Amino acid sequence: MENNQNIIFSENEIDVELMNKNTTLKAWFELNSKDNFAKKLLYKSIPIHYEFVKYQWVHRSNPTSKTFGRLICVLPNHRIISF
Repeated sequence: MENNQNIIFSENEIDVELMNKNTTLKAWFELNSKDNFAKKLLYKSIPIHYEFVKYQWVHRSNPTSKTFGRLICVLPNHRIISF
């Protein structure tokens, strides 16, 4: 969101379409099931070697270029999802 505003959903407000959307984390699990090289990498290192294109991780053509990634932390004991 603009200016890093939070959006908070309660459990009964979560859209089914949102739940089925392929996120970077879900795509990472999928990548690990198919790519042996990716299995050796930590989640935070994936943007160095892959880019997220059309809801999937794709191997970078130039992995030496500068990249940055963003991780969002969600604690298991939180009942509210925020992005």
